[in-house]
Amino acid sequence: KDKNIQFAKHMTLLKNRMQEWAVCYRKHLFIHGHNTNNVIESSIRIFKDVVLERCKAFNAAALVDFIFKVLEDYHKRRLIKFATYRVTKPILHYKSFLEKAKYLKVTKVNDTSYLVTSSQSSSNVDIEYMVQVNNGYEHCECAEGSGGSFCKHICAIHYNGFIVENIPILSTENRITLGNLAVGNNFDPSFMTPMETTDDASTSMVQKSNDFDYSASNTTNIHTVNTENPGNFSISDQNESGIQTNVTLEIDQLQVNINRITCLAQNNVNLMVLKNLRQFNKLLGTINTVSDFPDIFFNRLRR
Repeated sequence: KDKNIQFAKHMTLLKNRMQEWAVCYRKHLFIHGHNTNNVIESSIRIFKDVVLERCKAFNAAALVDFIFKVLEDYHKRRLIKFATYRVTKPILHYKSFLEKAKYLKVTKVNDTSYLVTSSQSSSNVDIEYMVQVNNGYEHCECAEGSGGSFCKHICAIHYNGFIVENIPILSTENRITLGNLAVGNNFDPSFMTPMETTDDASTSMVQKSNDFDYSASNTTNIHTVNTENPGNFSISDQNESGIQTNVTLEIDQLQVNINRITCLAQNNVNLMVLKNLRQFNKLLGTINTVSDFPDIFFNRLRR
């Protein structure tokens, strides 16, 4: 007689409802990597520790007062603190992923899918992960990105200039929305804008690269970076409908700049111009893919 009949029945019941608890079936759920009820437990802890202060409400009126006054004020303070740049953890979290993501190559398959390389295996073959957009939210098939968690592959997509919603840092529009949620419309939205717009943590690294204007006004600094009058990378530039037009305009402007540099070099033939032209051509020769643009702009031109 089998002594483990009860255990066998228990395992059979678990197997029949595997889709409810197995992680492999929960990759596309909006759980951000949380496969337990720790989010609910955290909310209960806040209610007990912060709102009730581990005291008991002896009547319904006191409990209602705690919920509609103390709990409301707590969430209001937390939203204001998070929206006004006083919480730096998301920015540090993003920067830690950025160190891993800036060398990954991103290939856009279609409007809702991206292929992103990962760290190389022992066979020197790049491992690729698929990042898909479900209901306007990015999901990665890697282990860390299961359930909608932010991972280095999603960070690489944002680093390469694509619009990403699944990102820990907030844009100015997000901060204004949180401010409206906390205190309503009775505040100045400009208070939520960063003090230095070029250092806004919500701006992607590729967008920042567009803030630099390459000037060749004299023969001794043909590829000197000029940051006195940076151009702003507007939100309208990120719209899918306007990307093609903006790319065409930028290509035309690039051709104008190349022609201007060519004229300067032809009219000022000397050893310094020759040296600068060689360095400039060597720099341009390293661009083989779109992913190489951020590396050129930030790792070399800013040295």
